[in-house]
Amino acid sequence: MEQLKQEEEKEENARYGSRMQYLREFPMRDFAGVEKENTVYDQRLEECRKDFEPKYKEEFEQQYRLVYQMLRENVIATIHSEIKAAKRHRREINDMLRKISFSDSVYQIDIQAAEDEN
Repeated sequence: MEQLKQEEEKEENARYGSRMQYLREFPMRDFAGVEKENTVYDQRLEECRKDFEPKYKEEFEQQYRLVYQMLRENVIATIHSEIKAAKRHRREINDMLRKISFSDSVYQIDIQAAEDEN
């Protein structure tokens, strides 16, 4: 009987320690730490699973789509900018080549799309 009482006391102390650790990590919670049962903690866990997780997932999806769209637009804008710069360089080089005499030959640089899309 005494051993059972000691085990119950040990278990209660372990629960109390766990509750205090929880309250240290999450001080804004409205628990005192002296509750005899874990029901209020279990209820809070269920509330979090039902209320916060779907909202978090939805917010994450929205942020993911926003970041993806922004990155995509930035990459496309950068590629367009690089293409324009390459065309400008091509014109400049071709202007210089026209001014140089190569006997009866004319040289010109051209830019074409790659056959492989990658």
